[in-house]
Amino acid sequence: MKLSFPHPLVILLVFIFLAGVATYLIPAGKFERVLDENTGRELVVPGSFQSIAQEKPALSDLLLAIPEGVIAGAEIMVLILFIGGAFFIVEKT
Repeated sequence: MKLSFPHPLVILLVFIFLAGVATYLIPAGKFERVLDENTGRELVVPGSFQSIAQEKPALSDLLLAIPEGVIAGAEIMVLILFIGGAFFIVEKT
């Protein structure tokens, strides 16, 4: 029996599940930041980590992650489909 690579949706669901479990294991927090005037970038202040209230997702939040992601990225997906279609038409003509 030959093993095959899992379906992309299975891989996506596994990563969503792992991210949801990680929210229970990794403590929530934030660092203070300062603006570096030479580069114009925000830099993290070392040793300034502070714990904040952790928002743990419910199972329903994990299940709705894919449809909400599709809705949020719909414009980019349509653009990619149009570009792919345009390349197909140019290639066939």
